[in-house]
Amino acid sequence: MTTIITLVGLFFVLSLFPRSFWTKWAMMGMALGNVASSVWAMAQMILNKGAGFEGFGAGFGQPAFLAGYLLVTTPFVWWLTERIKQNNIKRICFWVTTIFITMGLLATKTLISLVGLPILLMGFFVIKKKVDYRVVIILSVVILTGAMTKYYAELKKEEVGGGMAYEGRERLLMKSFLAFRKRPIWGWGWANFDRAFEAVDWPIKMNNDVYADKAHSNLEEMAVTTGLLGLVSYLFLVGVVIRGLMSKKDLETKFCLLALVIYLIHSQTNVTSVAEEVVFWLVTARATYWQAWVP
Repeated sequence: MTTIITLVGLFFVLSLFPRSFWTKWAMMGMALGNVASSVWAMAQMILNKGAGFEGFGAGFGQPAFLAGYLLVTTPFVWWLTERIKQNNIKRICFWVTTIFITMGLLATKTLISLVGLPILLMGFFVIKKKVDYRVVIILSVVILTGAMTKYYAELKKEEVGGGMAYEGRERLLMKSFLAFRKRPIWGWGWANFDRAFEAVDWPIKMNNDVYADKAHSNLEEMAVTTGLLGLVSYLFLVGVVIRGLMSKKDLETKFCLLALVIYLIHSQTNVTSVAEEVVFWLVTARATYWQAWVP
């Protein structure tokens, strides 16, 4: 509860008392943090000679958290390189930082890294007006479908070889659905996904079940913990943010929109870190603040 209060507080501060340099400095800080974390993870991978079956997480510890943060803040890195005046230096900085980020993502050994980076690059080329956005949407759907098919095929192999995946996405989804049916309007309460998970059984009742405190999908967790009212409110907010970002044509806003799109994709595939949530609320504030108040 403390986390969401802090994040929403950040949103209100930035949206009600906006200063254009606040979001710019925040984006710059996240961009530098992205590159530093990428280099850190890359160094971990090199020093350990690729060992570390679960991947490397740099300062995040959890590789999935690092992968999510790198993906959603990469647009801020590219926005920073685009501010460079000299074209030659701009291109060099773009490719050097992109290589660092790619190596950092590979160090996490997560599937979303392989999926997210191509989508990010296509989004960048849309901003640069080198690719039609409709082509990018089609290719993104194809990439995501292929990744999901690959993931579930591997999951089925694991289940055949070693029994049921107790904390697998299929089981999380089914138990989430059953819990949602029990309390569809108000939900189980914010941050109470663990209670909802324990309240239902699927596929069989277990006396000593695994502990799951979060869903692996943002929308899934919103539906379970806040019910239909919370889910609809969240979707409405996302719609307002997207509309607000699309109504502006400046470079900063375009990269904020790309960051939001990547966040919405990644947050449906895995648990997100607080650092990743900060990006969402920063972009939300950027999209909704009163332009007339900005000096």
